[in-house]
Amino acid sequence: MSLQYIDYPTQVLGKSCKPLAVLFIGVLFGRVFTRAKYVSVLLITLGISMFMLQKIKHKTSDGDVLVDDSMRVWIGRLLLLGSLTCDGVTGALQDKLVGHSRPSAYHLMLYNNLWAALYLFVALLVSGRLLPGALFIWQYPAILSLMCVFALTSASGQIFIYYAVRHHGSLVCTMITTTRKFFTILLSVLWFGHILSAVQWLAVG
Repeated sequence: MSLQYIDYPTQVLGKSCKPLAVLFIGVLFGRVFTRAKYVSVLLITLGISMFMLQKIKHKTSDGDVLVDDSMRVWIGRLLLLGSLTCDGVTGALQDKLVGHSRPSAYHLMLYNNLWAALYLFVALLVSGRLLPGALFIWQYPAILSLMCVFALTSASGQIFIYYAVRHHGSLVCTMITTTRKFFTILLSVLWFGHILSAVQWLAVG
């Protein structure tokens, strides 16, 4: 939802603050982290702060540069804050569950996706989107192959994610996924022509 108010690089870099949220809320839940993890999280947060304090510039069709600092940007940032809070609580609960029940990575993946499918099914029923979605697939059956590829690649990625959560904890998993997001940022900048200042490039580095 935040993409409706801020550009993609800002959204991805904002989400890169997730290690800080996982660390902070994990401490509130009684987790103990090493000094190296604190330093790593602080370095990531410093880079994010440097980026967010800079105004995001965009190219217009005329080649001019506009500075987007309107109320819409602040709405997007508030949505990011809510998302980070949910991420932190999720990480803390995952660590608590793993420490208490010792499930395998595949059990974590199975039951997480089963509950997610149940919640989404209910949401589709309530919103009235279930029937239109089914009719769309019936009208354009070629999309089924794309959905299968998406599901396969997503499931393959989740195997690594839940393995990291099970054996190394949610904070390490978050730091791994954050590193991947930096490459996503660079690709988005090159693809869509976003303009980053020298300070923002330093923050990404």
